[in-house]
Amino acid sequence: MFRRLTFILSVFLLTTGFFKAKLENCADEEFRKNGKFNRNAEYKSVEKTNKEKEADKISFEKAKARCLKTGNENSLGTRICLLGVEHFNSNFKSVKVRDIPQSENNRNYKKFINQSLKRKMSDREYENQYSSCIELKKNNNELFEAKY
Repeated sequence: MFRRLTFILSVFLLTTGFFKAKLENCADEEFRKNGKFNRNAEYKSVEKTNKEKEADKISFEKAKARCLKTGNENSLGTRICLLGVEHFNSNFKSVKVRDIPQSENNRNYKKFINQSLKRKMSDREYENQYSSCIELKKNNNELFEAKY
């Protein structure tokens, strides 16, 4: 009786997530590079003052004139140049709220990674990373097995 209970208990413990699959390890390691866990500051968007808006309007007009001077208004180069100066035309600016220490990034990463695979897969970016790990395993199994 005791032997059977020990066997059932050990099977239960070994199959309840103490060991991760190689695909999950791959996705976890690659997801570490995600921008969510490598931020160094937090920003918020605030409206510019009227003085800043006027200064930006003048800068925008100068840059726009410089773009139009280079060639035809409908040319690809002119369009790209105009897209580049479009940031002057915004009524908002980004303001740094606080610095984010590396320890907070690590804590957020560990909190995410310790979730179940089902929960992690609800994150679209993690799901894409998992899919790329599946492709890596299909296309280069030997490298995948050696790495993970």
